[in-house]
Amino acid sequence: MEPPAPVPALGDLLVLMQGAHRSFRTLRGELRCWNHTQRHYEAFQRQYGDAKLSHLTLVATGEGSDEPAPLETVDIARIWLVRPDRLREELTSGHGARATVSTLVHVGATWWSYNPGYGAMTNDGDASSQHGSRLQRAVLDPAELLPWRELEIAGTDVHAGRPVIRVTSRPSPRDTFLPDVRGISGEWPEEYLVDAERGILLRIATFIDGEPFAVAEFTSVVFDEEIGEETFRFVLPPGEELRNARDGIDADLGVMPLHEAAQAAPFGVYVPASVPDDWHMRVHFIAANERHGWAAGVSIHYVDAMSRVNVNVNEHDAGDGGLPETAPNGDAWRVERLPHGELRLWEPSDMERGMPRIGVTVIAGTRVQISTADLGLDAIAELAAGLVPAPQVPPAPD
Repeated sequence: MEPPAPVPALGDLLVLMQGAHRSFRTLRGELRCWNHTQRHYEAFQRQYGDAKLSHLTLVATGEGSDEPAPLETVDIARIWLVRPDRLREELTSGHGARATVSTLVHVGATWWSYNPGYGAMTNDGDASSQHGSRLQRAVLDPAELLPWRELEIAGTDVHAGRPVIRVTSRPSPRDTFLPDVRGISGEWPEEYLVDAERGILLRIATFIDGEPFAVAEFTSVVFDEEIGEETFRFVLPPGEELRNARDGIDADLGVMPLHEAAQAAPFGVYVPASVPDDWHMRVHFIAANERHGWAAGVSIHYVDAMSRVNVNVNEHDAGDGGLPETAPNGDAWRVERLPHGELRLWEPSDMERGMPRIGVTVIAGTRVQISTADLGLDAIAELAAGLVPAPQVPPAPD
């Protein structure tokens, strides 16, 4: 194991980070990505909770899982990289029987991917179709952080068998007229372990109230070894069909007229009997997909002319599930009676700012959930009371 590096001057650290992305030819490593879901959500709410979304949506979707999200998640990414345009990532998400392994191969402008839930896809070289990676750009090119962060050297250490410089980082105050292009981590204190030789970040930890909510760290890393071209050949798993990513997205969204979606859905689809004249509608049909683990659904999207309203409604075959016993935060619902049955309503507290108001009801075997941050509970109740079966014939021409 390498001994700790001597503590550099701040100027030398900045030069090191500035040239990090050019400091190696190849990289092979294992990246551990840890997330504390509760703290991450709190960070998101503090940063974006007051942001106003710009549309209203009624959604009829397959029934989701009521199982609570885990408090902590860990993903492990094995990475092979050859500059400037070769990347292979094998990502293990979850653990035990629920673990999944997905693969991403990137060569030039073309990528291929395989995920057990979504199958095999490629962008066929279409640069407008991008694929995410667990390898954050700032890890290999920390120079992009420098305009936004104030850095302080906290000492040296050894991490993943390599000497590192320990750095604390906090947001740099910006004038309000400057555009904000930072992500969620941009507003929070961070700690970096900077490779003392290469300048890349071997670890990024992001904090809220003194506690980490996201950590990405190399547990092993090797630079400049030979990596053969066969590493960057995508092998289609047996029995799989390679789909174009754009076609796959369009197929999953299934944009179609309302009457066609109502015909296709294996449950009754309901819409408001009337909406304001300036509301515009967009309809999606989502077919049942055993592989993805979702039932059939229909999404009806409304937006007003000024984009001032936002509502989400989940509607699916209620089956034997009925209505949820408690609201999203575990509180009791406010209950009202409608002609077709019970309506359960929930208003988020100030601590849950950014979450929508919710109304849930069941109509003739279809479960309907209406959510909005822009309409009050009385307006939700009015929408729910006015739901009628969606037409299954095209509208008459004007």
